[in-house]
Amino acid sequence: MIDNPNKNNFFNKVEMDEREKFIPILKARILLKIKDLDTKIQNEEPFPEDNITIEDLMNIDDQLEEILNNWYY
Repeated sequence: MIDNPNKNNFFNKVEMDEREKFIPILKARILLKIKDLDTKIQNEEPFPEDNITIEDLMNIDDQLEEILNNWYY
């Protein structure tokens, strides 16, 4: 479940409706980026300036773990 909070009535009804409509768009954008990341890693696509290093992969792993920890803890 994704909340669309409105603490202290900061957003009016129209703004709240727009925020509610934006949730599936934002979810789709995130999932597209995850698919793109998956493709780039699977295909070992280099960065524009150089190949990917193990340190780069470790950094990506750390960042993803930080994101996923929101669901685990």
